[in-house]
Amino acid sequence: MEQEHQHITSYRTYATVLAVLLFLTALTVYVTWFDFEALTIVVAMSIACVKVIIVISYFMHVKHDKLVFKLMIGMVFLLILVIFLILFSDYLFR
Repeated sequence: MEQEHQHITSYRTYATVLAVLLFLTALTVYVTWFDFEALTIVVAMSIACVKVIIVISYFMHVKHDKLVFKLMIGMVFLLILVIFLILFSDYLFR
C-alpha cells in the first residue's frame, strides 16, 4: 500500500494567507467605491476568484494533493466559468 506523506503548514504561512485574504477583502470593498460601470462586477468576481483559489490551496490542502484532484477542481472552475459566461451574456443582450 502506498504511504501518504504528511504535510505540516506553519502558523506563519496561515498568518500570511490570512493577511492576504483580509487585504483582498478590503480591496473588494475599496473597488466598490468607484464606478466602473459594467466592469465593477468583473473586478469584484476576479478578486473573489483569487480568494477562492487561495482558500482551496491552503486551507483545503489541495496544494499538496495529487494531480487528479487538482484537475477535478479545475474542471469545476471551468464549469462555473461557462455558467457565468452564459448568465452574463443573457444579461447583456436583454
